[in-house]
Amino acid sequence: MVEFECPQSKRIFESSLFTHKNSRHTACIRDHFFNHAVEIFLPGLASEPDGIKVANPDHQMYYIIKKLPLVELVNEEFIQTFLKTGSFYGLSIGHIDTHSVAAILPTGKLILSVSKDLYEELGLEGKPCQFEKPRKVTKYNVEVNLTAESFCKGKKHYERVQWCLKERLDMTFDILLAWQPNDTTKSLDSLRTFWNNKYECHKVEQKQHRLIMRDLTIPVIDSSNFTTSRSKSSKEYLTTNGSGQRDEDCQIRSCEASEVYEWLGAIACECKCSDSCDGFVSNYVCPTPSQKVAGALCQRWTGFITPDTILNMLDALRIEIDGGIMPWASLTVHGFQDSPVSWSTREHGFHKFGDNLYTFFIFPNEQRYWLLMNIGGHDICP
Repeated sequence: MVEFECPQSKRIFESSLFTHKNSRHTACIRDHFFNHAVEIFLPGLASEPDGIKVANPDHQMYYIIKKLPLVELVNEEFIQTFLKTGSFYGLSIGHIDTHSVAAILPTGKLILSVSKDLYEELGLEGKPCQFEKPRKVTKYNVEVNLTAESFCKGKKHYERVQWCLKERLDMTFDILLAWQPNDTTKSLDSLRTFWNNKYECHKVEQKQHRLIMRDLTIPVIDSSNFTTSRSKSSKEYLTTNGSGQRDEDCQIRSCEASEVYEWLGAIACECKCSDSCDGFVSNYVCPTPSQKVAGALCQRWTGFITPDTILNMLDALRIEIDGGIMPWASLTVHGFQDSPVSWSTREHGFHKFGDNLYTFFIFPNEQRYWLLMNIGGHDICP
């Protein structure tokens, strides 16, 4: 019998207060630029609160543009109109292990991941992919700061990039675009009019899926008892930020963070987590200690979701949790598996699964939270 090695991953656990001066919750969200899905779990509630309805991603639109030449995104007029007047997000559609992938970060940087052959043909300076073996490099990453003062018409670097992308390697992409202008009188529709309908543009809404559960058994969590158990398939890193603690001998019975995280994944996949045994070896039950709630809501939005939208959702959840109805709540964000970056400009690769996601467990006491980040085994920890 052939034994397959379990894919390696890294899981980072943090515990802190939202109000703590060193809390990383805002940086974690803002630095994770490309988000494919956001999911909330609200135990004790069977409907979406008004505060969440106002903050949810339903109101955030984005564009899909077909066969857009990459050179269109690096010309000075586009940069002045969009990149320097708001937060701009661009991500091409493709498999990072087999295709060329491009991304424009809200910091104004262009990240381009290409094969060795295309890199040599392109003629721009780059670096070998960090996941490659030194003597067998097949992928290269090129980074260009589009908002640098020196990147403008007449400057040597600007003209070089323009020439390479247009004359040497005329690359086109199907690309997702989102823009949050600083001027509230402007809108995302400016993207369509900017190119005068030269390209096939589709304005897209986020997709939504809602699951309402009745008489659900949920884990009991003591937010101050932040313990984890290691597994062979992951490396775990635990940090506390001033207000967190790790007490192996804590007398308060509570489920471990890793147990709750696994259970939440089962709920998101709509697995049946019944306490009754039906004779199957793979039967999964809620970890103990546990408690019953009358109802729970699990709601997911998928599409192209900006960090500001997720920050608004987190703030709305913090307000709702203080109402005392929910013992805790969670917010999970999934990044694109084929994004060239995970957090900030840290390089990301797909390999076996392409994970880059994070989950906030939010508690009513003292505005405490747990933060769990999951990334691929080759990625650098944020």
